Amino acid sequence: MGLGELGRRDGYATRQLRRWQRQWEDSRTREVPALDRTHDRLVRHTPEQRSVAIVHGDYKLENVLLDATGGITAGLGP
Repeated sequence: MGLGELGRRDGYATRQLRRWQRQWEDSRTREVPALDRTHDRLVRHTPEQRSVAIVHGDYKLENVLLDATGGITAGLGP
């Protein structure tokens, strides 16, 4: 099996928004209407997926590699 068969190829942004909403609902301690409105707007305006790529998912500075000129060579998507 190659990397192309490891994950779902479609609907990444939709799945992420659903996951973030579920996490927010599970940890919510108070109402934040602006956050709910933002989520609703993102759901309504989710762009169509144009390509597929591997995403690391653990974004932090120690997971970024820099080249000799200070440019990022790894850690970001296309």
